[in-house]
Amino acid sequence: MNYVQTHYTCITLNTNTRKVTVNTVKLKDAGTDSNISITLYGSNGDYATATLNGSFEQGDSDTTRISTSNLGDIRKITIRTDGSGHKPGWKIANIKITGNGKTFSFAGPNRWLGDGGSPDSETLFPS
Repeated sequence: MNYVQTHYTCITLNTNTRKVTVNTVKLKDAGTDSNISITLYGSNGDYATATLNGSFEQGDSDTTRISTSNLGDIRKITIRTDGSGHKPGWKIANIKITGNGKTFSFAGPNRWLGDGGSPDSETLFPS
């Protein structure tokens, strides 16, 4: 009889859950049908990118929970739209990121993202 011995090593990764809340401006056509993603840049020199879930319609508050490595404090974010969909233009009111007992707030860009149907992004710093 032949026996195969297998060894497994379990590694526990230092992960954190972050809650990303995006508020869309309450203006006519401020919402978007595009796919939205975000990159969080931390004080530890690491970053995490995730696709955000939500309707992103005018006046909406959409929240997505994402798992990240231990980024430390959030130093900046980049919010992206792929410019797809029937109405791709999007006007963000603000973005709030919470996790590890801290909250980081970002004012929305002072412009429309993805207007005209092109991919677009904006890098924001905590306000």
